[in-house]
Amino acid sequence: MLITLFFIFCSQNQIGISSIFKVFLSATLFRLLGNMKKEISQKNRSFSHKTQLYHIYYRRTGLYPFLLKHTIRVLVGIGVLVAGLLALNKYVINVDEAMQSMFSNFSDGAIFTFFTLSETILGLVPPDLFIVWAGGKESPYTFLLALENKI
Repeated sequence: MLITLFFIFCSQNQIGISSIFKVFLSATLFRLLGNMKKEISQKNRSFSHKTQLYHIYYRRTGLYPFLLKHTIRVLVGIGVLVAGLLALNKYVINVDEAMQSMFSNFSDGAIFTFFTLSETILGLVPPDLFIVWAGGKESPYTFLLALENKI
């Protein structure tokens, strides 16, 4: 319909169609591109606006102090746990010696059987103990492959 009105206007005023068409086309393209820029900037503004609203909401509800307080608690808890494990290893029992004495008292077949039963029933004994055991052998990769096939 707009194009029909354009041609009627051009024929009544006896204006060259090519020059008017160029002006009409450039104005239409300019309008379309302007709308696209507005849509893009409104999307960006709406995202930043939402972000600001969330920030205000979190600040009012006290999320930031809550996160800070609990992050400090978690870091302190991890520090206490690591310090406790290091103190246990140094002053109470040497973990390396305990592993050596535990694994040297049993045969390889007994350890494979215990590992298979442990992993089959409930998996309560961590596989890391068996990996440590395999690491102390003359060919650890062979024992690790055997453990992997048992799982």
